[in-house]
Amino acid sequence: MRFLAILVAGALPCLLVAQVAITGRVVDETGAPVDGVRVELRGSDGPPISASSDRAGNFRVALPVAGAYAIRAERLGFYLFEGKPRPFEPGPGELTITLNHLQEFADHIDVIYSPPAIDPSQPAERKELDNTEILTVPYPAPHDYRNALPMMDGVVQDNSGRAHFNGAQQNQTNYTLDGFNLSDPVTGRLEARVNIESIQAMELQTSRYSAENGRGAAGVLDLKTKMGDDRFRFGGTNFIPSLSSESEFT
Repeated sequence: MRFLAILVAGALPCLLVAQVAITGRVVDETGAPVDGVRVELRGSDGPPISASSDRAGNFRVALPVAGAYAIRAERLGFYLFEGKPRPFEPGPGELTITLNHLQEFADHIDVIYSPPAIDPSQPAERKELDNTEILTVPYPAPHDYRNALPMMDGVVQDNSGRAHFNGAQQNQTNYTLDGFNLSDPVTGRLEARVNIESIQAMELQTSRYSAENGRGAAGVLDLKTKMGDDRFRFGGTNFIPSLSSESEFT
């Protein structure tokens, strides 16, 4: 019995040393952090080990043993990242993954079923439209990004062209631009005009979102912009006043 206890005590440090603690970060092509990325590391045998990046793009993974692991990272609006098997030594390690935004449709698409997983770090129900869908998928008046909102489930456009989320009034939704309040200060509606080419994605949260998103009882719409360029753009509007009447359903 004493020999067995000594043998177990001697093997325990070896098992602890064989474990690999990975501290990783996910960024886009500009170096900005990307949240909500599902990262999987798959070894030669056994199930894959997955993690999800937080708002700062950070994630942590504990590998059972050292060795070579294939890396896979995916998120809506980004190209799928699949890296070659990479060796990991015992002890702490670092990993940086760069994801590129979708810019155009691919000619070949492989649709692979993956079972849904419950991610405790993302309790909110989230819907998203990326810039490829906003610029390419046909919809009425494509020069106004607000006309693309009905492509998301739960959004209905009335006769006046205003979007209603989950059957609520337009002023019952919180609108932000890269985290800053975008709602009209008087009516609370979405009246701001944004160049449609500058929008990277439109993200809608309809339930279980954080209290920091403000007064939105029906949901939170966040417009995310991309890096600018040096191209000149011009726009115009009809400055002649006219009369109009509108009514909203209750």
